[in-house]
Amino acid sequence: MRDAANLLCRHDVPAKKKRFEEHFEGGGCKWTKRHGCRRVVCNFEVPLEQASQLENEVWMFYARRYGPERVRGGDVTMVQRGTDALPAWVVPREFGGKRYVNWG
Repeated sequence: MRDAANLLCRHDVPAKKKRFEEHFEGGGCKWTKRHGCRRVVCNFEVPLEQASQLENEVWMFYARRYGPERVRGGDVTMVQRGTDALPAWVVPREFGGKRYVNWG
């Protein structure tokens, strides 16, 4: 199912164009293999030492908008067989999970 609300947040800098092409062609990660990829919502350069934190903050922004089950990226990349549900230990407490985070 392709859905604008199924989002992936990444910080792959070295071969950005190639990585985007993989996602659009149905490859890439498990999330885009399952949901497809229609467009890049945003992309920006950040200092490498801040990339993981910022990726997690982008994940939080979209998780607040669409729900954590519909967004992957940062430290939340798990894709389980047959479901988009996330185990409680992965989900931040803000969304009813068990994980303490300092993202956005």
